[in-house]
Amino acid sequence: MSPISAATHSNSHADQVRQRRTQQEQTRMSQINQRTHTPVKSQPVMTRGSAAAVKTSRPVRQNAKSNVRRQYYYSLDASGVEVRLPSIPLVNPGWRMVSGMLVVILLIGIFLMSSSSMFEVSSLNITGLQRLNVTDVETALKLTGTAALDLHPDEIKAQVTALFPELTDVQVHVGLPAKVEISVRERQPIVAWQMPEQTVWVDPEGVVIPVRGEAAGLITLQADGLPELVAPSAAEDSSAASAESTAASMLASLKAPVTTVEGSRMDLNLLAATLNLSTRVPEGTVLAYSTTDGLGWQDTRGWKVYIGNDLGNLETKLTEYEAIVQQLTERGITPVMISVEHLSAPFFRTE
Repeated sequence: MSPISAATHSNSHADQVRQRRTQQEQTRMSQINQRTHTPVKSQPVMTRGSAAAVKTSRPVRQNAKSNVRRQYYYSLDASGVEVRLPSIPLVNPGWRMVSGMLVVILLIGIFLMSSSSMFEVSSLNITGLQRLNVTDVETALKLTGTAALDLHPDEIKAQVTALFPELTDVQVHVGLPAKVEISVRERQPIVAWQMPEQTVWVDPEGVVIPVRGEAAGLITLQADGLPELVAPSAAEDSSAASAESTAASMLASLKAPVTTVEGSRMDLNLLAATLNLSTRVPEGTVLAYSTTDGLGWQDTRGWKVYIGNDLGNLETKLTEYEAIVQQLTERGITPVMISVEHLSAPFFRTE
């Protein structure tokens, strides 16, 4: 063999060796990449036990879902090696558990609010009082020491109105932890209705209120009793039904029984006649009222005069009254009462 042929044969053998090594290296790298990127197939889950146990047991996949854990994988390098970090359990409580927890929390809160002294009323904040004082109202309502959760504004309002007829426009607000605010307006009396066993006041709306405190500028009226009264509820219903109805028609249509004097209303026509008569008699004259003879006054000469409840013809009644007094004086008669309620049949009494 010539030297040239031997050299050529040696070169071709070396090329074949290098080519073979290159192919082997490529095959090995391809296998590595395939193992890296190809996911590992999960092995089928085998269950040991009887066939009945297999049928009644819960599937493995369903068990896995009942305890969900979030997993994180972190790649180290380009070779595909990954590290699994610790899993974080996902808590997913049901609506029943949440509702039960809320109920328990609410019950605990209600118990603490009802038993803690921080939520007990210690004093009342009352505005609008003039003759009354806060102590009088607090003593009557008896709210001190009561839990704020047990108080109802409507009930307190009704209680204030019933115990204190002289208070109107009552507004009650109950707040936490133990705040009770009451806003009122006191009725202003204009007539002092004096009776043998009792004295009451009457405001411009005809409401009869008890005597509490001091009131100046009242018209004093001496009476043997009270006129016919209307219960507060009946008067309110009548005014709501017809705003233009008079007190006389209200009394005729509603004969509500009056269980208490205070808080009831009297005829507004009678009240208007009283105010009108007070301006027609001499200053300082005490007005009078009789349940049988109506309105009148105490004459300074020692007798009482009654003109009834109708003041439409007051001037005529006053003229007739002066004529009767003149005739009695001429005869030397001193009466104890003169009535001109009925112009056609006036009379007097000497005893």
